[in-house]
Amino acid sequence: MNNAKEIKASYQAYRDSVYAAFPQVKQFEEKKKRWLTFLIFYLIFICLAKAGMYFSLTGGNSLIFILVGVLIGIAPNIIFLLAAMTPKWKVSIVLYLPAAQFLIKISQALSRGGADEITMFFNAYIHGFTEYPLIVGVDVLSWLLVLLITVTAVWLTAIPRNRELADLSEELSEKVKKHMTSFM
Repeated sequence: MNNAKEIKASYQAYRDSVYAAFPQVKQFEEKKKRWLTFLIFYLIFICLAKAGMYFSLTGGNSLIFILVGVLIGIAPNIIFLLAAMTPKWKVSIVLYLPAAQFLIKISQALSRGGADEITMFFNAYIHGFTEYPLIVGVDVLSWLLVLLITVTAVWLTAIPRNRELADLSEELSEKVKKHMTSFM
């Protein structure tokens, strides 16, 4: 498949020539891709840790149900993170959804019991950590993941400089795509 290698080399050479005039765009794309890849692996790690805990708590029963549950739970966020890897910054708005879900849960807790509910929530974590540090630790890491995804959404959508770089990235990406489709 020497032809495939030639096409890949041609693509890379043309892409490098297009991005040569815009090193800040290339740097932004690389940084964005690395960070989103980290978040995807972090999400997978958290879900596998939860699945392992559920599996051990159920005594090894229901493995298929646990795996299906993990896949259903992980799929939307992975889709959102993969969508955010595209050059279009407006797609990254979907990364606000996990934060919205978190805020809805907090508002429901406040409407049910107000400050007492929040105090009970923190007490449950504090006392739960003394008895079940692994379970509470993984849950805290889950909330940290939501925070990191929200910060990423802000970084990609709310900062004007990053939106400009994403718009430029979209233009350059289209230019490379058109060149490659005409090449084939």
